[in-house]
Amino acid sequence: MGFEPAEAMLAHRRSVAPPASFVVGTAAFADASFDLVTAAGSLNYVDLTVALAEVARVLDRAGTFVIYDFSEGRHARENEALERWFAGFEKRFPWPRGYRPLVVPDVPSADFDLSLRSYEQVEVPLSLTAEAYARYVLSEVNVDAAVRRGDYTSAEAREWCESTLSDVFTGEITVLFQGYVATVRKPR
Repeated sequence: MGFEPAEAMLAHRRSVAPPASFVVGTAAFADASFDLVTAAGSLNYVDLTVALAEVARVLDRAGTFVIYDFSEGRHARENEALERWFAGFEKRFPWPRGYRPLVVPDVPSADFDLSLRSYEQVEVPLSLTAEAYARYVLSEVNVDAAVRRGDYTSAEAREWCESTLSDVFTGEITVLFQGYVATVRKPR
């Protein structure tokens, strides 16, 4: 069961997690009602004190809290052109307010009777075409925010991405996504 407050985030739910059910909104659960809680790229936007207190409350004594995220795909193995393109993309489509970097080992988990058990940095290389990369960047929250503000239409955003990416991609390139996976548990 997944809960997501932003409906746009569920656009690819059927291809990402076919058997899962998702609900747009928030919910309240009983104490110790989950043996697994996950946070995927979301703790950067929340009040950590409130979020960690809630995770500690709903997590079963033997449960696990998994935190993971990936940075934007702004680097390519083959060249630096994608990094330059991404800088222009961020100028055209600025990130919405409210985001702050999260350094998981610095999260005050002990204040909530939680303990960081593992933390691993990972790199995921994906071979992408310009078309596939455009689909990816057009799904980013900064593009959605610019369209909702009326700065651009969806078609204008797509046209800019597709026309400018043609200078970066010659067939497929390997886009590098940096990320991490951490597990947090209650002390035994």
